Amino acid sequence: MPRTETAAFPATGTSVAEARRWLGKILDGHPRRDDAVLLISEAATNSLAHIDSAVIRVAVTIEENDDVRVEVADDGGATVPSVPAQHGDDPTASGRGSA
Repeated sequence: MPRTETAAFPATGTSVAEARRWLGKILDGHPRRDDAVLLISEAATNSLAHIDSAVIRVAVTIEENDDVRVEVADDGGATVPSVPAQHGDDPTASGRGSA
């Protein structure tokens, strides 16, 4: 049976580090721990940069086959999500995230 853990963090500058620590503890010893911690860091940082909500909610599900699903949710912001146009081939350009 899958195991799911959830948490909510205030939308403040320290929340990204708190979410990383929280997930790292849950996935201690799991082979995908480092990947999942990196991805939650990226998603939580994006939430902080683009939302108006006071809380960031996170969830991790560990499936029976050890697959891991990490979710980050917020209350949205003033803009409508969209895919930005590509700005050249500069890999150091801001906004490329974990792509």
